[in-house]
Amino acid sequence: MLGEFPQAIAMQHPNQPDDSLLQSDAQYLQIYAVTPVSDITDVPQLERVPERIKSFYRINNVTRFHYDRPFHKGPKDRENEFRSLWIERTTLILSRP
Repeated sequence: MLGEFPQAIAMQHPNQPDDSLLQSDAQYLQIYAVTPVSDITDVPQLERVPERIKSFYRINNVTRFHYDRPFHKGPKDRENEFRSLWIERTTLILSRP
């Protein structure tokens, strides 16, 4: 990606950019692995369709994706770090021309 955007700076953390970065004239890249969210809603009619074909439509021609970002809510518990660990889920919706 940096080859496509040679002036960009790769952000090394998953946090939301602060206002100083958002107002900056510089380019920043934040890269996430996303999970496709299927737009197929009429599943009962797909009972006779082979699984390979259903799988194709679940991950192709989709317009919604989501990614999760772990964060600690409140102080981190030293004895059990999972007690304060939360997940923020962001959904991206693409528009089609």
